[in-house]
Amino acid sequence: MSNGPKKITELPVANTYANTDLVLLVGNVSTNATTYSVTPAVLFANVNATRINVGNTVNVGANSIINATAHFITSNSTVNAIMTATSLTFSNTTAVPFTANVTGVYTTGTVNAASHSVGTTFTANATLVNAAAVNVTGQVNTATFYAATSANVGSAVIANATGIYTTGVANAVTLSAGANFTANTTLANTAAINVVGQTNTATLYVTTSANVGSAVVANATGVYTTGTVNATSHTVGSNFIANSTATTIAANTLTLGTSTIASNGYSYLPNGLKMNFGRFVANTTSQVTFTSAFATAVVAISVTPANTVYLAANVPYVFTSNTTTANIYSASTTTSSNCYYLAIGY
Repeated sequence: MSNGPKKITELPVANTYANTDLVLLVGNVSTNATTYSVTPAVLFANVNATRINVGNTVNVGANSIINATAHFITSNSTVNAIMTATSLTFSNTTAVPFTANVTGVYTTGTVNAASHSVGTTFTANATLVNAAAVNVTGQVNTATFYAATSANVGSAVIANATGIYTTGVANAVTLSAGANFTANTTLANTAAINVVGQTNTATLYVTTSANVGSAVVANATGVYTTGTVNATSHTVGSNFIANSTATTIAANTLTLGTSTIASNGYSYLPNGLKMNFGRFVANTTSQVTFTSAFATAVVAISVTPANTVYLAANVPYVFTSNTTTANIYSASTTTSSNCYYLAIGY
């Protein structure tokens, strides 16, 4: 019909309309004086919706309501969808699980998609959540990541109720545990080491060398100190015991420096003195050469004859000596009878 001015008596009643028609809705007044019902809904099949001006409320069929503030779409007597100028809400009788408005799209229910993606770096499905980064907020400690049982970072880092550990490399320049332990690429500092999990739990295993301060060194060749052994008693094997009052050596051999055990030889005494000993034939020109020369001086020389030829006037005597030799004479002219000597010096 034409869109010119019409008296109300000139308005036709029609079942269809053009998109350019202006429509006056006339219907039965319901019990609510501000609500008008128009049936059937098919009347608006071809009507441009922008040309429907609603002053109060219009019911379109049994399942839709249009008023000045919202459009309600229902499937029964309970409102299931509400569309306003700023939001779209799908609801039921007990909750509002899905809302879309200017602040975002969210649901208080379950996202039923097999996989949920946000941008290109976040995906979540029934088995895994992948994200470029996780920023945990809404906790008292916002730097804490809460996991009910265990949180894994790759295959090397695991955090659970028993602790945090890695099967890979700790990449920090320095690793600290409390106030007493620090470890870096050159040194590990700790107040104490408790070694467990070994067959011998009292053993500290090191590949090459373990130093305690600058005085104690333990390596493949042995354990030694350049300082003081502070134990009350120090035992080496079953034959050596040393304490503050005595040193006990059960074995028959004590080696002090170097020595030669032979007919002519030398050895050292515990106080640093040195002995040269041997045998020779004493006569008017006899001389002995010490097996190991004295460094400074000869203190004493004793001579013991081994034959009666050296009795009376033939008794041997020390004529002269130095750090390397001693002239020991006898009036005897024998060439085969022996004497023994013992020289002490330093």
